Amino acid sequence: MATTATTHNTHNNETNNDVEHVEMTPVSKQQHAHLHAHNHLGLSGEPPHLSRTASQLLRSASKTLTKTNFDDASSAFRGGATSASATTSKRAAVDAPSLPAHAARRPSKVARRSPRGAPTLTGVLSELPTEILDAVATHLTAEDLGRLTCTCRYFATSSLVERASRELVSRNANAHVAALQPAKGETWLRLLWFQSSCERSSVATRHVSLGSYHTLATIRAPLPSCRVVDDDSDRSDVGDDDEDEAERLELTRSETGTSSRLNVQTAKDGEQMICAFGRGFHGQLGRGGYERSLVPAPIALSSADEFLEGLRSLDVVEESAEDRELGLTAPTTQTRGAALSAGSVTVVCGASHSAAILPSGKLFTWGLASSGELGHGGWTPIELAVPRRVGSLGSLRVSVVAAGSNHTLAVATDGSLWSCGRGRHGQLGHGAWHDAGPFARVEGLSHRSVRTAGAGAAHSLALCEDGAVYGWGANAHGESGLPDTSALYAWPTRIPALPADVSLLSCGSRHSMVMTFSGALYAFGRGRHGALGLGDDQDALAPRLVPLLAEEEHTNAEVAAVAFRVAAAAGRRSAGAAQLTAATCASAHRSSAQVPARCVSVACGGAHTVAVIARGSGLEVRSTGANAYGQLGLGDTNNRHFLCRVQGVVPLAVAAGDGHTAALCADGSLYTWGRNDWGQLGLGDSRGRRRPCRVGKW
Repeated sequence: MATTATTHNTHNNETNNDVEHVEMTPVSKQQHAHLHAHNHLGLSGEPPHLSRTASQLLRSASKTLTKTNFDDASSAFRGGATSASATTSKRAAVDAPSLPAHAARRPSKVARRSPRGAPTLTGVLSELPTEILDAVATHLTAEDLGRLTCTCRYFATSSLVERASRELVSRNANAHVAALQPAKGETWLRLLWFQSSCERSSVATRHVSLGSYHTLATIRAPLPSCRVVDDDSDRSDVGDDDEDEAERLELTRSETGTSSRLNVQTAKDGEQMICAFGRGFHGQLGRGGYERSLVPAPIALSSADEFLEGLRSLDVVEESAEDRELGLTAPTTQTRGAALSAGSVTVVCGASHSAAILPSGKLFTWGLASSGELGHGGWTPIELAVPRRVGSLGSLRVSVVAAGSNHTLAVATDGSLWSCGRGRHGQLGHGAWHDAGPFARVEGLSHRSVRTAGAGAAHSLALCEDGAVYGWGANAHGESGLPDTSALYAWPTRIPALPADVSLLSCGSRHSMVMTFSGALYAFGRGRHGALGLGDDQDALAPRLVPLLAEEEHTNAEVAAVAFRVAAAAGRRSAGAAQLTAATCASAHRSSAQVPARCVSVACGGAHTVAVIARGSGLEVRSTGANAYGQLGLGDTNNRHFLCRVQGVVPLAVAAGDGHTAALCADGSLYTWGRNDWGQLGLGDSRGRRRPCRVGKW
């Protein structure tokens, strides 16, 4: 039977709010209740489109649940509330908006179809039909769904959370990347959390970068106290903390016999700043001088007024009181450190030069320019101690920049790839073997849309939108991923034997890593000191899959060997020992297989690699390779040939330099470890660290 409907607004005396009502031709009471609940939640359209109100309803419920103990909280949203939890139920009923009386004339599908003895929903949430609850759940984050599962018996036992997680995972699939499938022992919710972690990590990675002997990071003021040390002196006094604004410093240096004063960037509390620490011999700290800094210090802005304007124009979206109460954050709302928005600055370190991309897409570079790696062209000093905008790119907006030892790659928003700097190994991709001062387009990829790029000591990689990976430059150890190790590749050449769903790449000095959307990690290039994590020192001339949990498997094998020796010493050298060994190995492998591992992020250093691994419901740092300076963070200086877990830090993103490593955490804290002879760890001294140490007030 055809139906017609007209809508109008009437005044609701009970709630004093304008509520949208529906007049329609005769329909069932159940349809009437569903439509009224649909309108009351602010839903409209066919199929329904959820408004912010609908999301707030379930988020408010999850927040209420987490504030109380399990029994009291769950009783507020399921049947059988006890007298002891009456107060909790009443508070939950007050916090959540109520539905009109005629919307509750029949039990919802959730309550009617719940198996006998299973938890059911009552109160506000029970008035919603299953399809509305499902739709609301698909607008929650993985963390919200996890809180519901952990704190309410109904959501823990029903399939609602899994259905919502599966829908959200499938939405991330595209024409080039198939939807992920859970591994054995993995739920859809954990898979969704993995995807969410990858997204947050990709944003956080933009805000910390390590060079050979210096570090760049973005923070929000106020800064830790600053200590500036001249290269010719040993120590300097530490500046006093300033709670209201970042400390203003003035550096004086001699330039052609004349003393020139350079102001250092200052910012009000809450404003974003770029800080640098470590070696400044070539001006790579951007402070207007050539001194080293033992702690994070703001870069100089003299002769870079445009850079200052770009930093000061960053939008900081403030959270409303309502959002904070409900645990909501707008897509661009940000906190300190890793939680910076997509409209923030990207920083990148080369060996002795630095670069930054402003939200407007303008690229600034500074530091060593001996081979043209700063991309300015024309007459450029061999060293530039303050940021200068790159003019050779014209009006192009830059989305990604990668810096190698002496060359730089830039990806524009239109998908074009540009390069400059040292080219004697073909690493610029221009088909020649000479250096290039200004940026020039890599014509070999002009027919492809480039998503991101990576630069090593003398090789380069590029990832295209369709998942294809290209390599060029030096390939003596297979670091470009190409089959002929005796050749130099001056043109981009597609790397064979890689999956089509590559999402991230990283270049070390002479080795490379690529990661897929499913969290698999592939390595190729120089394997000296175990940098590839493949269990040996051999070079990988083609991409090879990296075992993420090889450390546990190796430990399990050692345990099995010990068990065999113990059994043999006890006189059970035959069948009993064999059975014990087999049982131990089987048990160990089963326990490892029960918790799937996926790679979230990876960074390659001089001869070591560090990765963020999602395992179970937590993130962990794992590292492998050279460890002469303690850059693996394992408490010693022994090299590793498998990825080994680093204790004491819960990471969101990682970065690797020549001999030091950094991890950025979800709460905005920054940890560093490894080599520190130039103060590149930012800890206020020049003493190396073998374990992660937090940087000041970061």
